[in-house]
Amino acid sequence: MDYTVNQYQDRIVIAMNGRLTFADARTFDSVLGHLHDSTHAAIEFDLSGLEFVDSTGMSLFVHAYDAAKDRARGLRLRHASQTVRSALTRAGFDRLVTLD
Repeated sequence: MDYTVNQYQDRIVIAMNGRLTFADARTFDSVLGHLHDSTHAAIEFDLSGLEFVDSTGMSLFVHAYDAAKDRARGLRLRHASQTVRSALTRAGFDRLVTLD
């Protein structure tokens, strides 16, 4: 998994590419660092480049959700492929965050 971070006036957007799996847990720590350092009101993950997410990858999104909630920020997961969206929906993410 690799990612890019774009900061806009009202939000931070993290675009993810590749596969989000157990092997990416340490890399995701740096993503969380961007969230902790950000003062933006909204956090968005652009998942258009994400091909696959496993159960560990989903737990990493839970950590992002917790970080956003602790700072009273909104979290959106956007542009997921059908495969990724299906996995996230089966895991109940559509009840935790905005998934569009």
